[in-house]
Amino acid sequence: GVFGSDYTIPVAYARDVLQAYSGITVTVKAPDGSTLFNRVPLSNSIEIRLSDYGMYAITYEAIDALGNVAKRFFSVNVLDDEEPAVTVSGSYQTVYKLGEDLKIQAATVSDNTLDGMELTIFYKNSYGLYTIVEAGKTVNLERCGVQAVIYRAVDKFGNVSLVVYEFTVNV
Repeated sequence: GVFGSDYTIPVAYARDVLQAYSGITVTVKAPDGSTLFNRVPLSNSIEIRLSDYGMYAITYEAIDALGNVAKRFFSVNVLDDEEPAVTVSGSYQTVYKLGEDLKIQAATVSDNTLDGMELTIFYKNSYGLYTIVEAGKTVNLERCGVQAVIYRAVDKFGNVSLVVYEFTVNV
């Protein structure tokens, strides 16, 4: 399904060669586990708004005159494929002097899903070794060569965005 769109849950029919069915109901659960409809008699189709990312669980249940239950399950998935946005509060130079301290700039993350975001900041030295660093702290630039500060944001659906600041350290 597409986020924000309406989805039609179609009418279902059940047949039994021995017993008549007393009716069909539908239960719909939202991605957060809340119940949108609980065993609602299904004589017409039902419209739901796909207002959350994740899986909507739909259960049809038919009961015959003897109380036998037949259930059928299906789901509608609303996928999030939008990567989070990283906004770095400061800037970095393109050239630094050997031995200088580099201040790690703070950053914020925004996304179309408001929770479950993770931001990690890495410092990559000229040997290609990565270290996790904290915003506001400093890194002493002890080696010459191309280095980088990398901001990686991941949302709860696994979408990733990177912001990379490369710079050169000279004598």
